[in-house]
Amino acid sequence: MDLRSFHTPLEAPEHFRHLATAIAEAGLAPVFGQARQSVTDKLRMVGLTAPAAFAGSGEVEVLAEAEGDGAVVLRLVPNTQSDSEGSPFVADIRVLSATVASQLEDLVRQKVLTLSAHSWSEARMIERMRVNLNEDGADASLLSDPERRQRIRELYDDRLRSALARLLGSARGERAREPMEWLRPFADDAETRQALFGNPAIFAQRYAIACRSCETQPHLAFPDRGRAESIVEEVGRTCVNCGESALEIAELYRVSEEYVRAIQQGTWLRSLVADAVAGRTDATWTSRKLGRSELDVVAIYADEVFFFACKDGSIGPADVYAAVRAAEQLDVDEAILVTTTDVPRRTQEIVASLGAGPRIYRVISEQSSNAIRDAVQRVLDEAAWKYLDRSLADEGTIVTTTARGGAAHRLARLNV
Repeated sequence: MDLRSFHTPLEAPEHFRHLATAIAEAGLAPVFGQARQSVTDKLRMVGLTAPAAFAGSGEVEVLAEAEGDGAVVLRLVPNTQSDSEGSPFVADIRVLSATVASQLEDLVRQKVLTLSAHSWSEARMIERMRVNLNEDGADASLLSDPERRQRIRELYDDRLRSALARLLGSARGERAREPMEWLRPFADDAETRQALFGNPAIFAQRYAIACRSCETQPHLAFPDRGRAESIVEEVGRTCVNCGESALEIAELYRVSEEYVRAIQQGTWLRSLVADAVAGRTDATWTSRKLGRSELDVVAIYADEVFFFACKDGSIGPADVYAAVRAAEQLDVDEAILVTTTDVPRRTQEIVASLGAGPRIYRVISEQSSNAIRDAVQRVLDEAAWKYLDRSLADEGTIVTTTARGGAAHRLARLNV
């Protein structure tokens, strides 16, 4: 689901009705307004009058597309900071679609001149986060550098990441290319082999002088091939060890430190989760620090604060307790531990025991990049539906809904 939130100031409650009418003029159906009118007309037919509170403009309106999968949800909100910002009321505007909400957003922007990003409460949360999350974490400089970040994104390729991880486990240090090519899984996978060795950013490459006759191991290596070749030519390709004219240039490869760190320290996973979250909201913070707690990914979406703790490996009790401490410090609504391995039973029990607390804890355990991305976005989409349910509820009212049928099915119900 594509959900986009905004807010606009209002001087009086009646302006809320004018706002809804203006947006509806673009061809959207006022679901609540039509329902109120229908009930009012039917009561009038039998000589009855609808209660004033029911027949009034209300504090909520849903404007649905007659044909399509989108809607605009409006809610009137008192401005608790009216002394400092002037307008006593605010209209929260949620633009949503099962596919892409950009057309509906353009429509709203044409009708609403003063439109601020995010809902009123989200905007206040974002201000608080900007104050609290002002210290860089360990990977902040790396993940904020566009070029280096793009290289890390190459590791979202499951096959490439797995191949490099195996290579780091069996061929540490510099080695010639040919012996490495026969390591598993490269021997039977020419495509992965080419993707690895054909990418100069992945491997730090140097050129050494070796003898193919006595197999003297290279001792001198140069970053420039020309320098190595000039030395070989100077000595006439003669090996000082065996006297044969058999000197040659050996190409040595070593996985670049940037990729070593991205794999061994799980930077690729933090980057992937951050990108998945960014697909739903621009209110995100990656690799921040709060006190002694390292915060991998923090996001504000659907009026809630989310904290994602990422580990490319097994999650133990210590990881859970660290996430709990960070979640409490930041006062988040949901804390999600993301791992690429199976979750030990003891860890599952600890997470389950946290269910009675003031916030939600859950674990995402997936191995492939696509599965991780989908799982992260499902968490946010679930929150979006709860957020919309709350938007349609008056004070003290409980709205019960179901997520069955998916986003398109739920939005289509607005036209029934």
